[in-house]
Amino acid sequence: MSLFFLETNGLYFLRLHRVLVSAVFYFGLPVFLHFSMAARSATTMDSQSLSVGSVVFLGDSHTWLGGNDCTREEGWTSSFRSFFSNSSYRSYARSGATWTHTSRTSADVRDSSSILSDKNVIYNQILRLRNDVQAHRIPSPDLIIILAGTNDAWFGASRPNRFGVSPETAFFESDSVLLCYTPGSLTSLSLALRYDCLLLRHFFPQARLVLLTPFQSTAFPVHDLRVTASIIESCANRLGIDLIRLDTPTLISAARERRRRTFTVDGTHTNKSGARRIGEYVARRIGSLIQ
Repeated sequence: MSLFFLETNGLYFLRLHRVLVSAVFYFGLPVFLHFSMAARSATTMDSQSLSVGSVVFLGDSHTWLGGNDCTREEGWTSSFRSFFSNSSYRSYARSGATWTHTSRTSADVRDSSSILSDKNVIYNQILRLRNDVQAHRIPSPDLIIILAGTNDAWFGASRPNRFGVSPETAFFESDSVLLCYTPGSLTSLSLALRYDCLLLRHFFPQARLVLLTPFQSTAFPVHDLRVTASIIESCANRLGIDLIRLDTPTLISAARERRRRTFTVDGTHTNKSGARRIGEYVARRIGSLIQ
């Protein structure tokens, strides 16, 4: 059995696999096929019967590819939304966005550019989300999912201090002290991530937060991805926020994409198959969290 099978489906599907193998052994292939189709149908119905309420996505191009309404198949959010019923979806993600700020970052709810820039950060996506909720343009979110970090790992020259503050140091100050920081002082991944998550908890205390780490890319060293993912995981653990790691090669492998484009169009951005692979994995993991 593959590692992807285990990671994607969890212990429930491991037990189901054992039952199906037993069915073949004791009852023969026809009974096995009937049982397998019934089990698959029941699983699909269970996933589609789940509701996650109002869902908001924040992030970079990986999420932006799905569009603001999360219906474009090139983005993983399209596959994600097909798993749940009676839910609303809105994405504020923008291509080029980072967690990490620069010294010139400031609050801006109007600039929604999709290139790497001082103001294209998760922080400003949060401010735009808050404005829309306050103006009753969208419902207050029940679930906020953030997939970001690819550009933090990729563009070190534009975010030179991204790894400059460890999670341990970033959590030295109290929440109230950190929230007094100016946006231009959050020039490390750890500080910016903690600050942003505190803002989200303040603005939307009823919402569940889920952080996703970036997946592998041919554009930058795996080492930089691992450092980025480890910082995100460490901060999530300290904040008590759910985390799903996507940097495992069983999802998207940089080595495989270098040999032949399988799940990406350019080694970084997903094609429809890659988007479906990520979206289904995230949906199943989140489904197991909310059940």
